[in-house]
Amino acid sequence: MNKRIKIFIIFWFVFSWLIIVGFSLKYIGITNTLKQIFNSLFRYMFPPKSITLCDFETPQDFTDWRWKDVFMEPSSDYVYRGNYSAKITYYASSPLASLILENYDIGPKGYKDWSFFKFFKFVVINPSDKEIPLHIKIKDISAREIERVFYLKDKENKITLELEEIGQFVDLTQIVYLNFYLTGLKEDTTIYLDALHLERGDLKEKRILNKPVINLIKINLPKETKRQKSFTLSFWLSTSKELKYDYNIFVHISYFKEINKKPIERKYYINADQLPSIPTSQWKVNFPYEIGPLNIFIPKEFPAGEYFIQIGLFNPQSHGTYYKYSSYKGMLDFRSGFARLNYTDPKIKNFIVGKIKVLD
Repeated sequence: MNKRIKIFIIFWFVFSWLIIVGFSLKYIGITNTLKQIFNSLFRYMFPPKSITLCDFETPQDFTDWRWKDVFMEPSSDYVYRGNYSAKITYYASSPLASLILENYDIGPKGYKDWSFFKFFKFVVINPSDKEIPLHIKIKDISAREIERVFYLKDKENKITLELEEIGQFVDLTQIVYLNFYLTGLKEDTTIYLDALHLERGDLKEKRILNKPVINLIKINLPKETKRQKSFTLSFWLSTSKELKYDYNIFVHISYFKEINKKPIERKYYINADQLPSIPTSQWKVNFPYEIGPLNIFIPKEFPAGEYFIQIGLFNPQSHGTYYKYSSYKGMLDFRSGFARLNYTDPKIKNFIVGKIKVLD
């Protein structure tokens, strides 16, 4: 058979199957998922200056929301951008009237990864002359959440949430839930919402919170100890930038065979978490702070062998569940129950800073 004919047959066979697969993917709904993956890769390579999450210009902008004791409709009144805003009436009969936008697969309106942006912005118009406390709740896929309250003055209110601050509590790469709610209403209350969007602003780095900030200066740890005995542990930490929040210190001692398990699943495990004597929000930059000496007792039932020492800072106000694909690079590691601050030293893996041998 002619070589050109062979090539043509092979090409036609491959092309035909691509068409069949394409139609099959569209039929079972995977095309949208592939589209989201492509868009995510494109946004990673070329982060846009802004992304509109919702501007209430299409019917889908309304049907994507979940209403709870709320009525929402398009309005040509109090429009900030485009032709329409969302007129939202919260009913006083509800203790917690909510307007919820969520998608646990691809994020609200198809944008799960907010880490390329510096601000989350939107506009709220209060048509009354009474101040309205609007609550905003944001969640990531691991059920971590952060809530803020904005007191709406009459007429136009331009709201800005700084994502660097939000990102200390929730994983910005996995945002799945937004809730705009009012509580304790004595009468039905109407507001107008418009122009929900993300902005990069003057963000110089590709992703926000892109750099680790914790330094392990020194650690005093014996090479070995015995069961039913205590050993003394001291260590010194510093930060390369100011911390705005108060972090706690975790000190975990784990049997080497269990180090890859979740802490809750470890049998031979010691939790010696600490509160720093000086709150981390008061720590001076590049100044070493000593933690310890701590006396760690090894119980009789613990087997002999190597034990790993994991040490670091965690945010006690950022508790969530385990999620395999949580963000762990940059300033924060979200792979465990609490958000943990990463070390600047890339040689420190999984917060393991040392090991000790336990003898019989």
